[in-house]
This record gives sequence, C-alpha cells and structure tokens, in this order.
Amino acid sequence: MNRFLLVFLLTTITRSSFAQEEQINWINKNAIQLKTETSAKDYSFLATELKGNLVLGLGEASHGTHEFYQHKRHLIEYLVTQLNYKLIGFEFDHLMIEAVNQHLLDGKGDLKALMAEFRLYNTTEIYELFNWLRSYNETQIAANKITLFGFDSKEYHPDPYTRDEYMARDAAAIQKAAQKKAIIWAHNMHIAKDTTMAQFPAMGYHLRAKYADQFYVLGFDTYQGSFNVINDRTFEQHSFQALPTSFSGLFAQSKYPTFFIPFNKSP
Repeated sequence: MNRFLLVFLLTTITRSSFAQEEQINWINKNAIQLKTETSAKDYSFLATELKGNLVLGLGEASHGTHEFYQHKRHLIEYLVTQLNYKLIGFEFDHLMIEAVNQHLLDGKGDLKALMAEFRLYNTTEIYELFNWLRSYNETQIAANKITLFGFDSKEYHPDPYTRDEYMARDAAAIQKAAQKKAIIWAHNMHIAKDTTMAQFPAMGYHLRAKYADQFYVLGFDTYQGSFNVINDRTFEQHSFQALPTSFSGLFAQSKYPTFFIPFNKSP
C-alpha cells in the first residue's frame, strides 16, 4: 500500500534548519492521522482551517493516483455538504467538462460515455464522485446545485508561463461571476503559491495575488508505489520510490501511514 500524505503548500521548509529527528518529531506532533478508507466526516478538522476561504486548490503529485482520488472524492463531499462549496473546477478542457456538468444538472446522457475522453480523469473514483454530485443536485434548488467547470484548454499548452496565467484567469472569472466558493482540482505544480516548485509563476501564484488569504491550497504527496504511463494511448505500469533524502522520504518516516499536516504552523 502506498504511503501518502495530505499537506498544505503554504511555505517552504528549510531542512538544514534543524536535525532530522527534530523534524520527524515536529511532523508527528502536528500531523492528523487519516483513515485509509475515508468518508466525508473524516475531514471535519478543515472547518477551522478553511474559515473565510473562497478558492480551495486541491493538488496531486500525479494525475490518476487511486489514493489521491479516493480521498479527494470524500473530501469534496464534505466541502459540498458542510462548507457550502458550489463550484468544482478541473485542469481539463472546459468544453468536455461542460457536457458532464449538464449531466449533473439534468441527469440526461450516459456518464461513462461522457467521460470516455477524460483520460487520467476517467477513473472509478471520479465516476463515483460525479454520480454522487448528480444525486446531490437532485435534492437542491437551482441556486444551490453544484456546477462543474474546466479551466484548461489545448490552446494554452504551448507556453507554460501563459498557460498557468490563463488557467488562473479563467477560474477566477467563473468564481467571480457565480459569487460562490470554488474548488480547483489540478496538479501540485499548478496550484503552488510561489515559484519554488514550478520555477515560474504558476496558477496558484496568480490566484494568490488575486485572493490573498482567501486562496487555500491542499497538496497530496506519496513516497512509493506504482503508476501507469500513457504511451501511444497504451498504459504502461511502473514502480517508484522517492529519494530517502527528499521531503517525501522524510514524511514517510511519520508514525502515520496517511496523514494531514498544516504547514501554516511554522516549523
């Protein structure tokens, strides 16, 4: 089973500032253990963390990871039912997302067929999430229904600098027009608030400039496991393990196999 963690990407830790043993002790002291088989109620500790939030970035170290998607599915259920988030955006083409959005609003069409070209988003976990959202919408008046949107486009891909700027622009425009709290689902590199990860102003950098403290980021990371690579539309499976000297290697030494840790508590 993969060891992975749910972390805030708010600051950068300087590992040389204190000994590794002290680092691990700090992690164990501040970490909140998460169950492997989660449910929406397991994320109630986020109510205080997300007070005043308008845009929540949900990152992932890799697209398509089962454990990431499993937790994100139940996390979104909690955010929708308990914290009143009404917009969910994906790092995906807006036209393809809109077809699924209409299905969630009116129930028409075949969801599996609509998701056929979602590639790494065409997973059991996201299929189940969309089904849950459709059921949720059936119980709500029009103003309270969940809306899906895409904030990416193939036209943005040639230049990573402008791509992230345009994705931030589109997501912010949709949130502003709706005047509702939004969830942004994207790779960790895109939602990073500073330039230490992507080496250029990523989507999160631009959103932070616009929303300041009302933009909050949750990143997902893992230490070891297996993954699939798309090679000419064929999946190839590989195994991996992060370097023991990396942050992933450090976090893997926690007493918890799966946990959340807030980096806004300065280590």
